[in-house]
Amino acid sequence: MSTSGLYFEAMEPRLPGLQSFLMGKGQPRRRIYLKEWREHRGYSQEKLAELTDRTIGNISKIERGLTDFTGTSLREFAIALECDELDILTRPPTEYENLWKLYGRASPEARRQFERMAQALLGPEKPDPER
Repeated sequence: MSTSGLYFEAMEPRLPGLQSFLMGKGQPRRRIYLKEWREHRGYSQEKLAELTDRTIGNISKIERGLTDFTGTSLREFAIALECDELDILTRPPTEYENLWKLYGRASPEARRQFERMAQALLGPEKPDPER
């Protein structure tokens, strides 16, 4: 299970927190990247429907932002598309993987290297004028 899977399990069955993330009151639904991930894997809507036991119409409506989906659906899409639930919600597959996810997968030595590289890239920390 992905790291975000635990969060989504707690939000079942209709994910009220997810709905507020995807839709503000009186606002259109927030963009998700299901279609981009599906196309990135070379899947048709029909293939994704088969893999997730959904209808083509349901997948089409979700991709176009016309219908809600559950945490279970999101998790099944992520499994079928070999990505994380949060990837579908936050980024297209062509963007680099979230740095925190990379950092989380790193060994302790690799984390120290991450930190040294980030410090070298950013330079010395400047004092906060508010303090």
